[in-house]
Order: sequence, then structure tokens, then C-alpha cells
Amino acid sequence: QDPSLEGMAPFFCYFIQPKYIAADLSDSGLLGRFLVEVRYDGDNTWRAMPIYALQRDATLPDWANRVFDKVSHIRILFPIDG
Repeated sequence: QDPSLEGMAPFFCYFIQPKYIAADLSDSGLLGRFLVEVRYDGDNTWRAMPIYALQRDATLPDWANRVFDKVSHIRILFPIDG
């Protein structure tokens, strides 16, 4: 059996809820958020996680299986205190 935790909570499920709101960078509420950034193939610049929306109970659109095709790295920036 595979001992990895890939796809298991808390990663992007229930506990860690990735959001990126540019205004938060100057807001005192930043310490309460986890920021998620991605790097794309051939690019060394970290960028905000792309935002996509799906409709609840709708058929998964064709593009949904390809939105991260060019993403090479994902990082989660955990808030720190002081």
C-alpha cells in the first residue's frame, strides 16, 4: 500500500483553504491566511495560484483536467506570528 499522504486532508481540503487576494498583502489580516503560489515550466518567478470556478453539481468542464498542465511547482506560504 502507498504510504504517501498525497491527496489526503488537510492538503487543500477542510483545513488549508488557498486564496490569493492582492489587497491582503497590506492588510493586517494577512497573518490569518495561507498563500499559495505556483511556478510555470521554464519560469523561475512565483505567481499567485490561478483562480478557476466550477459550478456545484455541474459536469466537470473539459478545461478542468488541464489547468495545471504547465505548473511545475506549488508552494504554500504559512502565516507566521511576529
